[in-house]
Amino acid sequence: MHNPPPSPAITTTSLLLRIAAALLACIAIWKIGMSLLPDAATPAHRLLAGAVITTLVCGYLFAAVRMDRPGLPSLGIEHASDVLRGAFAAAGLWLLTAVPATLLLLWLGLASVHMTSDWPAALASLALLVPAVLLIEAIPEELLFRGYLQGTLARRIAPWLAVVAQTVLFVLFAWAIGATDAPGQWSFLPGFALILGGLRLLGGNLGWPIGFHAALMIATQWLLAHGHFTVGNAMAIQVLAFVALPSAVYGVVLSILAQARDARARAAGR
Repeated sequence: MHNPPPSPAITTTSLLLRIAAALLACIAIWKIGMSLLPDAATPAHRLLAGAVITTLVCGYLFAAVRMDRPGLPSLGIEHASDVLRGAFAAAGLWLLTAVPATLLLLWLGLASVHMTSDWPAALASLALLVPAVLLIEAIPEELLFRGYLQGTLARRIAPWLAVVAQTVLFVLFAWAIGATDAPGQWSFLPGFALILGGLRLLGGNLGWPIGFHAALMIATQWLLAHGHFTVGNAMAIQVLAFVALPSAVYGVVLSILAQARDARARAAGR
């Protein structure tokens, strides 16, 4: 098996300049995109904002990669097929753990969910929510933070330190665009970013954090923010069923896959 050569190391000054430029670009891009969302935003508004954000992010990364030449492997998107497989595997694994865990909480009476609309309306809302979350959050945020920023940081510091550093940058970004105003965000965002960075590190490509990010945020927003359900003890569902249990399962599965990849690489090197 042929392994691509690692990206060349960079100086500390060069690293800081790249990180600062990317963080400022992130803030500017999301400010532009979110300015397209009126107070009573429709699904069309959200899709337009998402298309603008994702397009600007891809444009910035195209320019950054051409100037810096770190190579696609450092972004975690070397092979599109691997990214797609990772994204679908991550989303599927999340569903296989989060849905049974939620049903168990409901059966035990530790949480409750009641529909306040009807299934056709709820499913129509879900169909529009999926591309909106992908375009506004999951794809552009993962490309920038777990892709470019974490990959760039890992060229200078240890991979696990790169995970921690991108977490700090992600929280700073969220604060700068006003995403930390909601209650509980300061406690949720650091852990969320750490999990996503760990998935990027263990999974070997950007598909794993994209899949987890998309599945978690689509389910959370559909259940809690679109008026189709009333949820009792939502915190139990969010923390236990949506985050804690899937994260533990991801850790086990990806550790096994990482060991298998290392074994194949060692065998190929002999």
